Amino acid sequence: MINIFLKLRWSLAVVAIMLLMGCSKPSEALHVLIPTASKSSSVPDSEVSQKVQLALLTIPGIETLDINVSTRKGDVRLVGIVDTQVQIDAALKLVRETDGAFTINNQLTIKQ
Repeated sequence: MINIFLKLRWSLAVVAIMLLMGCSKPSEALHVLIPTASKSSSVPDSEVSQKVQLALLTIPGIETLDINVSTRKGDVRLVGIVDTQVQIDAALKLVRETDGAFTINNQLTIKQ
C-alpha cells in the first residue's frame, strides 16, 4: 500500500514538473511569432541616413554645418564640427527620434 502511494506521489510530481516546464514553451513560441517593435527592423540604412540629413537641415544653426551622416545596421554615425554643445544635443535628439535609428555613434566635436 505504501508502495502505491509512493508511486502515485512520484507520478504527480513528474506530471507537475512537466506541466510547469510546458507552460514556458508557448510564451517563447509566441515571442517568435509576434515581432517586437524594433525601430531598425524595416528601414534601410540609406533611408535612415537620408532622413537624418534632411532633418538636420531643418534645425537652425545646424543647417549650414558640414555633418557627415552614415548608417550601418541601424547604427547612425555623425561626424563633423559644430559650434556648441546645444547643436550636438539637438542633432542627437533628432537621430533618437528617427525611425530606423537603433544606436548613435556620436563623433561630433565643438569648434575650438
